[in-house]
Amino acid sequence: KGNLKREAYPRLVGLLYAFCDLLIPLNIGLAPLCGAMFDFPTALAIVLTGGVAAATAAFFIGRMLLQDRVRSQLQKMPTTERQFSFIDRAITRGGFRAVFLLRLIPTPVPAINFLYGLTGVSGTSYMAATALGNLPGSVAILSSAALGKQLLLARGALHGRPLLPACALGLAAAFALVRLGARAVDAAKAALDDLA
Repeated sequence: KGNLKREAYPRLVGLLYAFCDLLIPLNIGLAPLCGAMFDFPTALAIVLTGGVAAATAAFFIGRMLLQDRVRSQLQKMPTTERQFSFIDRAITRGGFRAVFLLRLIPTPVPAINFLYGLTGVSGTSYMAATALGNLPGSVAILSSAALGKQLLLARGALHGRPLLPACALGLAAAFALVRLGARAVDAAKAALDDLA
C-alpha cells in the first residue's frame, strides 16, 4: 500500500504540473521545484510529460476554439494581421524545424502554446518538436536544481570548506546555457528568415 502511494505521488505532481503549466502566466518555478523534490529521471519525466501535455492542450484549444475568433479580429487590424501572417507562414512552412528551434529558446509564458495553435503547423510536428526542443532546457534546469539540493543537503559536511569549486561549476553551467541560448536565438532567426 505504501508503494502504491509513492508511485501515485509523481503522477499527481505531473498532473498538477501540466495544469499549472497550462494556466499560470509565469511558471518558471515549477521545474526547479520538481528537480528538488524527485530524483533526476522522475523529475525529467514529470517536467517533459507535464510540459508537453500542457502545450498540446493549449495548442488544440488555440486551434479549435480560438483560431476563427482571432482571425476575424485580426481582419480589423491590418498591420497586426500582416505581422501575424508572416509568423504563421514561417512556422507553417518550417513545421517541425521551426517549432523545434523556437523551443530551444526558453519561454516561461504558456500563452505561446495557444499562439502555435493559431498557425498552420501540424499537431504531430508541434508535439514532437515541443518534446525534443524542451529537453535541453529541462535537463539544464533539473540538473541545476539537483546540484543545489545536494549542496544544501551537504552543507554540514562542507562547513568550513570553500564552495569555490561548486560555485565555479555553477557559473560555468550558467555561462554555457547563455551561450547555447544565444546560439538558439540566432539559429531560430536565421531559420525564420529562410522560411519567410
